[in-house]
Amino acid sequence: MFTIQAHDSKPITWWYARRNEIDFDPPYQRKGRVWGDKNKAFLIDTVLNGYDIPKLYMADFRWSSSEINPKGLNYAVVDGKQRLEALFDFIEGRILLDKDFEFLGDKSVALGGMSYRDLKSTFPAVAEVFDTYTLSVVSVITDELARLNDLFVRLNTSKPLTGAELRNAMGGVLPGLFKRIASDSFFTNATRFKKNRGEDLNAAAKLLLLEFRGKVVETKKANLDRFVREAVEAESTQFEFAVKRALQVLSRMKKVFEPNDPLLSSPSSVPVYYWLIRDLPQDQLGSVRSTLVAFENARKIVRRKTRQGEPLAESDSAAEKYNLLLRSLDDAASLRDLVQILRERVTTEGSGESGEK
Repeated sequence: MFTIQAHDSKPITWWYARRNEIDFDPPYQRKGRVWGDKNKAFLIDTVLNGYDIPKLYMADFRWSSSEINPKGLNYAVVDGKQRLEALFDFIEGRILLDKDFEFLGDKSVALGGMSYRDLKSTFPAVAEVFDTYTLSVVSVITDELARLNDLFVRLNTSKPLTGAELRNAMGGVLPGLFKRIASDSFFTNATRFKKNRGEDLNAAAKLLLLEFRGKVVETKKANLDRFVREAVEAESTQFEFAVKRALQVLSRMKKVFEPNDPLLSSPSSVPVYYWLIRDLPQDQLGSVRSTLVAFENARKIVRRKTRQGEPLAESDSAAEKYNLLLRSLDDAASLRDLVQILRERVTTEGSGESGEK
């Protein structure tokens, strides 16, 4: 069953009153809080000044229960999550009108920087414009998750979705496994990079691909997408085994890295460190971070020398090569060489420490 039809016309406040009946995070949906306050305020400006905003798509489960609605809510957002979050954030006082906001209905009133509550108490007529603004919502009535996934991708094809967001909507077992890995405390506590566009899911996908193949392979977008498509029809139990192994390696990594670690400021560093630590002897884990920090400092010096045209010393060669390899990080050969450089560094410094004792 798959039917698309117009939802009954309802104002913003009607939807806000039913916000607890809406699933904002169905499996295919991108992460929330992607928009910044500036974009949210611009949407409120659009509403208050009577301009149209694009229609929203809601999976409508009011008609019957469905296996693709495990939370048992009446609605699930297919398209329009950022818009709803912006509207609801305004009502709840999380964002304000832009300081330069101009109300075209009466340019004499100064509303810049006001909250929703300010409007309700001081300019109720303006607040009523917001409250009664009718959202154009399309109901999607279906019990086929694949069709919802496909609709989400089609609606967002012309929008700048990241590879991780598109893969999340491809269906199959892997998107859920990526989330399991990305929800590990290594990602939530140790990493320092932003995660609002699925950067953690992308890194988790790379780790699972590497672990499933059992060797260093290309982790380019095309390879990750192919991995997800292959798994849609696969019945392999090896996926769960690979997840278990990945989580074990992340457990080792948590012993190496600190909370909000500067070494993990970029998601691109995660596969390199992962494959390094994966096979290191247990007795070397304690000294790994200090070695990595020293090497990061060496790489910064080499970058500075290169920018300023200074000659490089022979001792700079490893850092120079590492910096060059980072330009093609998703190539199997590059990843393999990056890990080898770090492995030699860890082994050399570990031997030196042993000799001093």
